[in-house]
Amino acid sequence: MVIADFEGENFTGWTVTGEAFGHRPTHGSVDGQMAVDGFEGKGLCNSFHHGDASTGTLVSSSFEVGRKYLKFLIGGGGCAGKTCMNLKVQGKVVRTATGPNVKPDGQERLSRQCWDVTDLAGRHGVLEIVDDATGGWGHISVDQITLSDTPPPSPESPFIKEAEAFVESRAAIAVKDPLRPIYHVMPKAQSIGDPNGPVYFNGEYHIFFQDMPFWGTARSGTVWGHAVSRDMIHWEHLPIAVATGSTRYDAAGIWSGCCVINDGVPTIIYSGNDGASVGQQQCLATSSDNLRTWTKEPLNPILPSQPLVEGLDPSGFRDPFAWREGNEWRLLVGSGYTKDKGGTVLLYRSKDLRKWDFLGPLCEGMGGNCFMWECPTFFPLEDKHVLIVSPLFRNSPGLRVPTQFAVGTYRNNRFVPGGWQQVDYGGPKAFYAATTFEDPKKRRILWGLLMTPQGPAAGWSNCLSLPRLVTLGKDSQVNFAPLPELAALRTRGRDPGTPSLRQGEEVMLDSSQTLHEEIALDLKLETAGQVLLKIGRAADGHDFVPLSYDRSKGLLSFGDKTAELRLDLDNRLRVRLFIDGAVAEAFINEKVCISRPMALSEKSTGLSLVTTGGSARIERCRLWDMNSIWGK
Repeated sequence: MVIADFEGENFTGWTVTGEAFGHRPTHGSVDGQMAVDGFEGKGLCNSFHHGDASTGTLVSSSFEVGRKYLKFLIGGGGCAGKTCMNLKVQGKVVRTATGPNVKPDGQERLSRQCWDVTDLAGRHGVLEIVDDATGGWGHISVDQITLSDTPPPSPESPFIKEAEAFVESRAAIAVKDPLRPIYHVMPKAQSIGDPNGPVYFNGEYHIFFQDMPFWGTARSGTVWGHAVSRDMIHWEHLPIAVATGSTRYDAAGIWSGCCVINDGVPTIIYSGNDGASVGQQQCLATSSDNLRTWTKEPLNPILPSQPLVEGLDPSGFRDPFAWREGNEWRLLVGSGYTKDKGGTVLLYRSKDLRKWDFLGPLCEGMGGNCFMWECPTFFPLEDKHVLIVSPLFRNSPGLRVPTQFAVGTYRNNRFVPGGWQQVDYGGPKAFYAATTFEDPKKRRILWGLLMTPQGPAAGWSNCLSLPRLVTLGKDSQVNFAPLPELAALRTRGRDPGTPSLRQGEEVMLDSSQTLHEEIALDLKLETAGQVLLKIGRAADGHDFVPLSYDRSKGLLSFGDKTAELRLDLDNRLRVRLFIDGAVAEAFINEKVCISRPMALSEKSTGLSLVTTGGSARIERCRLWDMNSIWGK
């Protein structure tokens, strides 16, 4: 259904004001204008009459929104609200689009855009083409406006189809591996990277993630994978959300970012890498169909380059994290300095997520060897604020060090951190790139990346951490605990009882441990100086993964990973251990998290406890197998 093709001799059915549009459609460019292309037929509406100094509007007759999609060609200036086409219903702008150009080196080429107008079915509206700008690129061009039930082809569609087909072919290999996790979020196959953009919208939880569908092949391409849940426990894979395609600003990769709800519109902000001289740029995509498909913003990149701050390392400008503050949006972008100051996060503000003002560094630090803070997430927690970053150090093998958090004060666009502490003591080869969101219950939930040694032959590698509840404890200590809803996955519960443990005695807690299990153990250390939990104990008692605590040293160990932990006066040790194939996450006294890869096998079926230096008492011990999260 054609609303306007501008092939006639005049603007029949449209109301013209001002001088910018002239009295009739133009055939290409007008005097003083670069050659215009990308339109269809002979005519188009073009507001360059009398140059960029002229203004005016073109308003259509009222029409019924009788199809799912409104499609059009648009070019010219990219000034929101000034050079644009609006769809208005009952006098309110419900959709808007601009041309692509904001810089002098732009092109007079119209490109295709599409609005999903399913929610407006049966309503009447008008189109308003606006030229209210008088500076450079102060004009707009529009052509071929139609209503259709056929969805628009995405420039990324061929890549996405090929990627998903390849992943499906690899899934048959991945599912055969008994060590592949079943209750951690991950793609159907291939390798997963950073968690991105957890968000709640319209009764659903969404988590995105760095996805490498062609991992292990010569073909590259990092995309945003996507999963959805109604309870944050049972999940379903969705198609790839954002992928590389014809857009130059992210041609070399779709990197990490966030997802927010902007006036009811789900909006992704991500780092695009053009693979060329500019490198990392911040980009935006929106969804109009409940986060199922995404359209990249015509104005991308919304932040094309680093701000002018003396000493910033030009290689670091990525991983945006946004939040609402009053009637504005705030945005952090990870960065760092070439020397002395360490890492930093750059703070911006915006009214519309498209035009940003730089406010300065939120904070900086960690010394001269640190040159980048990746994956920032920043949030209030009671009367404090918490900043989490994943730092890079020049003198660290592989550059990465453990993900860090700091509790501090936030005022006047600056964050003053207290001491930095580790989010997870598994180290950067086990846990990295934490991100957070606030759920409908006002809880702060954290996700991270768990890394595994699996290679392409296994058909899979890595997974996301379990969702973790973040709270503020006494003395402003941040506590991390597994999400309580995870209890819904439990099955085949066992209770070994509450025996006392004598010096040197080994007590068997289970002889039928599986590869997908939860263990809840509460111990009272009476006179014991050390306790040792043997996980996946072989029949000979020698082959196991140790989880131990040394009270005199205040040292907790999980395999080769260690963390300091001092018990409270009651001398109680509370362990929540989640084993899922090749990964494990240990939560100790709600204070310490240690994640690590697990080297178990289907023969690793024993679980036992040993004390040395005195006695201890088991106050609670419960074991459960865990069900898969994929479908109910």
